[in-house]
Amino acid sequence: GLDLYLLGETENHLAGSEWAYMHNQRGGIAPIADLQREMRLIELLVAGRTKKIFTAAHDLSQGGLSATLTEMVLRYNTGATVQLENVGLALLSETPGRVVVAIDPSQTAALTSEAASQNIALTKIGSTGGDSLVINDAKISLTELRKAHTETFPRLFG
Repeated sequence: GLDLYLLGETENHLAGSEWAYMHNQRGGIAPIADLQREMRLIELLVAGRTKKIFTAAHDLSQGGLSATLTEMVLRYNTGATVQLENVGLALLSETPGRVVVAIDPSQTAALTSEAASQNIALTKIGSTGGDSLVINDAKISLTELRKAHTETFPRLFG
């Protein structure tokens, strides 16, 4: 399988998140964009694409890492096993300027070098494979995940 890495740092940005909206907790201070860091992240992404380091890449935005992982495994119909510290914050934070990349393990040194040269945090979060999304030993089959992902809105709103 491929190794999954998170580019960028996760901070405590839940106030404007989908989770906060669903739990009537919206409010607080919006994250401040670091435009210099964003430009360095873009340079890293361009280098990764140009040098064929990445097999796949997906931004983190609305829904945070939980939405990104769901969309990635469903798009490629391949499971993943992920280990996260502070799993609630890690999955739901909507800190801007983050991307998940999938790489062949042989590209680890190249990714590490590019991330270091752009001063972008790099965290290995897991690997791809199988027919389920597993996060810290919580397992959901891709079939069940696809059903929840595609049938929830029609069921709620007709």
